[in-house]
Amino acid sequence: MKKWKRRDFLRNSVLAGMLAPVAGYWLDMPEAKALTEKRHMVLVFLPNGKCRENVYLERTAGGFDLGPGFAPYERYREDMIAIEEYAFHDFVSEHYTGDHAGHFASALTMFSGDIPFVRSDIGTAAIQPTIDQIVAADYLDRGVITNPLRKSLAIKMRGSSFKAPSVFYQAPPGYTVGATYTDERVPVTLTESPRDGFRQMFGDLAAMGGTDIDQLWAQGGSILDVPGRELEALRDQLPAAGHHILDQHLTGLRELEIGLAESPLDPSFPVPEEPPDLDTRTEAPERVWSEWVRVIDAALRLDRTRIVSVQLGGIASRFQIPSLGLGYVGDGTGSNSGTDHHSYTHHQAADVDLFMEWYSLRVTELLDELKGIGTTAKADILYDSAVMVGAEFGWNHRAYDVPVSIFGQCGGALRTNQLLTYGNDISSFHKHTGTLTALVQAMGTDLDAVGRPVAAYQQGPVRELLV
Repeated sequence: MKKWKRRDFLRNSVLAGMLAPVAGYWLDMPEAKALTEKRHMVLVFLPNGKCRENVYLERTAGGFDLGPGFAPYERYREDMIAIEEYAFHDFVSEHYTGDHAGHFASALTMFSGDIPFVRSDIGTAAIQPTIDQIVAADYLDRGVITNPLRKSLAIKMRGSSFKAPSVFYQAPPGYTVGATYTDERVPVTLTESPRDGFRQMFGDLAAMGGTDIDQLWAQGGSILDVPGRELEALRDQLPAAGHHILDQHLTGLRELEIGLAESPLDPSFPVPEEPPDLDTRTEAPERVWSEWVRVIDAALRLDRTRIVSVQLGGIASRFQIPSLGLGYVGDGTGSNSGTDHHSYTHHQAADVDLFMEWYSLRVTELLDELKGIGTTAKADILYDSAVMVGAEFGWNHRAYDVPVSIFGQCGGALRTNQLLTYGNDISSFHKHTGTLTALVQAMGTDLDAVGRPVAAYQQGPVRELLV
């Protein structure tokens, strides 16, 4: 039998103990289900993408080599699933009848597995929810996540976003796992300020006082109090009998906590200081990202959320990176000229790998933090995570050879340190939906298909991904 850490045991016990006795007072309360093992999903969207001249990886006799722009991933080879011939261009061409397929349609297909909704020949929004929000809805339904405010942390770095504010889309109210749709979904609201993201994740802990879990525990503001404070607001909705049951269970769990007090504490992990109030429009993107990395890492380690969605810029983003020192390209007559990533895909494709390398360095900075590199005080939580990195296209404005990578073992569910080959034609699109399905299953959500509900595109999870 697996042994639980005291804090995990108490936290899970209090959630079960507080919710189960009062569940009968709401007719629409979901049936109680077992909490899933602690796993994390991090989705990272890269705007635009690479160009045909810029390889992602090449198969070799001994495995594979990472191409220009992706070399920073080399030291994470053992934690990496590299995928060649990852594509959805032919699928988009077959089914999407709206505008701007190269950017908009491909971007929204990346994490949803389906084309966007089209109205009067104009693409407007995703049809299906993205996998981050599918898992978030399932976790809320099962009580794995108890606070809707923290069902996920959705982040956007600076840069324009073409046609849609987000590539991540909500599961609708009343969503049941496996439901599919034919109309528009609502986009996830993205947060650009690390300070705002910190307050979303840690506002109640800051109000409790103390800077780390051990201090909160010592002063009576333990992990037990976190769900207790969140659920206290429900007291007024209960009849008198519900108050008594709630108090009785809280008292019993507090006595249990006291009885375990002589057990040695696990090494504490500090809640980070609140990030400074940065102007994300003018601040160096490297600094903004580093603040986000601290917030993401702490939010996952302290179980404030288990799902993070990141956009390093928006769809077709004119993402500028001043530190690269790149000059102006283009003819100056349209929106496709400038010093940004998008302009370089149009006018100087040979240098697009410089943007891709910058993104890769940001991703590895996050991986370092999750891995606990640089300090002996932090455990490796990358092992418990699935970090999927995707983009709009792989060939210039065409979604062939899209640079998709997955890092982390998601608690032992994913088989890393391998190269998979999917296929660039439409007959292999089921590998894309199968990849999304595999990640959802690795997170503990019972779902057999993600994306467009057509048999040819739904053949279950990609078995090679799973242990």
